[in-house]
Amino acid sequence: MSEFIKSALPFVLIGISIAIFAVDYHEKHKDRDSEAETDFSAMGPLFGVAVGIAVGTANESIGAGLGAGIGMFAGTIIEFMIHKNR
Repeated sequence: MSEFIKSALPFVLIGISIAIFAVDYHEKHKDRDSEAETDFSAMGPLFGVAVGIAVGTANESIGAGLGAGIGMFAGTIIEFMIHKNR
């Protein structure tokens, strides 16, 4: 059972991260005009994935998949909190 949870958890965390990112992105851009503006809102999840894969590869008990899922989830939450505080 624990192996199934370890296998499925990265996909669950990545799915939740994408859902949070999509809802937050839609809320920020629904009232904007079509002006081209640079948006760096995906940097938190991407940085989280990179760090998660590095940590997961170095630590065999976590693994790269679980590390990427946890990193993306943590990066999304941090990015979400940063944008809420602005």
